Amino acid sequence: MKMLVNMLFIVSACTLPVASSAQSTSSATRAQVKADLSQLEAAGYDIAGSDLDYPDNLKSAEAKLAAQQERKSRATQSGYGSTSNGTSSSGAR
Repeated sequence: MKMLVNMLFIVSACTLPVASSAQSTSSATRAQVKADLSQLEAAGYDIAGSDLDYPDNLKSAEAKLAAQQERKSRATQSGYGSTSNGTSSSGAR
């Protein structure tokens, strides 16, 4: 029984680092960060602005971007669904 407990402990100790290193870390690339920053600046965020206005200025620009993206997604979606090309008939012949 003691041998089984020791084996279980060894196996769990060996598999724990493997399981924890299997996490996928996706970080933004430099190009993605530059694109995001240029979108924020286009929405009114000033990177060289005052530190006193920092959180409010950034949140305002992010809200503008979110509203623009929402309008774009609504424009591409139709509220009526797709067209149906089916046919139907009733009665027997």
